Amino acid sequence: MDDQTKIRLLMKINRLSGRKLAELSGVPASTINSFLRLNNVPTHTTLTAICSVFGMTLEQFIFFEYIPPDMPPGIVAILKRSRRLSLHDQEKLISIIDIMFFDGEFIDEDDS
Repeated sequence: MDDQTKIRLLMKINRLSGRKLAELSGVPASTINSFLRLNNVPTHTTLTAICSVFGMTLEQFIFFEYIPPDMPPGIVAILKRSRRLSLHDQEKLISIIDIMFFDGEFIDEDDS
């Protein structure tokens, strides 16, 4: 998930407009708009100020992934643990799941 998508999601979750985010972060509204609409890359300082509004450090923001509140706890645990795996091990895990639940048939993520 890219930075713009994360910020839009956090704004939606926290019911913040771009103007309110600017006010709370101390970042000019024009900078927020430029970042969200034109995909301009924010500076470290700007992103840190935005993150503080959401009660996050920059590191937490970088590794932030939205998990829907109704997701079963077992799936959440699997997702959190799988982030620590290498890409090769992630592919192995996907293969194991395919074998367990789909008789080894390849499942395209776009089809789900």
